[in-house]
This record gives sequence, C-alpha cells and structure tokens, in this order.
Amino acid sequence: MIAHQDLAVLSGTDTFTVGATAGGTVITGIGLSASKKFVDIGYLRDSASFTAEGTLSPQTGVAFSTNTLTFKLGDLSPENQAFLETVLTQPVAAILKLRTGRYYALGLEGQFQMTAFTVASGAGPADETSYTLTFNEISGIVPRIVEESVVLASI
Repeated sequence: MIAHQDLAVLSGTDTFTVGATAGGTVITGIGLSASKKFVDIGYLRDSASFTAEGTLSPQTGVAFSTNTLTFKLGDLSPENQAFLETVLTQPVAAILKLRTGRYYALGLEGQFQMTAFTVASGAGPADETSYTLTFNEISGIVPRIVEESVVLASI
C-alpha cells in the first residue's frame, strides 16, 4: 500500500501504464515519487480480498466499477493503530497478490479511500483481536493485473 500522493504521473494524468498484451489490460508501469515504495501490510492470513462490481448507466452510457478491498490487522498494537489513523485520512493505492500468484492494483486513479473499520477486542480466549479495514473506490476500471516485474520494482 502507498499514499496516492506518493505516486508520480507517467503519461498525461495517469500514474500507471498498460501494455499491448492481453488487450491492453495489464499494468506494465507504476509511477513512484523519488524514493517512495509500496509498503507491505502484515494482514492476517486469508483475510484480504477484493471485489469489483460493474455498473452501466443506461441514461448516460457511462460504465464504472465499485472496487472494494477488505483485510484484517491482527492485534490492537500501537503500530496497527497508527497505520489505521494514517490511511483513514488520505487516498491510497494497493497491490494485492492472490492465491493464483497474480498481482492486482487498486486505487491508481486516486479515489481509493478507507470507508469503514471495525475493532474487535475478543471476549474469550478463542475470539479474534483485530482491526478490519475496508477501502472503496468508484473507478473507470476494474482492478487490473500488474506484471510481477513492476511489483518487484515498486516494493
């Protein structure tokens, strides 16, 4: 994850580029401001997922995607609380690796923000203690696949 303000414009107003392969849908470049990198978030195993829901307006013919990312941070630590408070106040971008091994990007257009969080303290010994964070954006694109070489250069 990275603050959107730490991304750099690569072409026109876009902070990313897409290649000609796969119909021009794979991200082949992500612009980063000097010395800025995506930060690895230590979320709980099997807690991160995204959804994309497409909508087409019959009146205007405009299509858009509502993209949502949810994950859990284990432990109510000062570090996790500081992270929550930091991302609560600004747009971010995220790259998520799925079980398939593919990477997907969300938030590269600057509209991806935290929209909800919950804190669970757990009453019993088997209860989970965690922060659950949810981010949303309304975008002109669904989450795109990112080339692995681009991910490795961005972290």
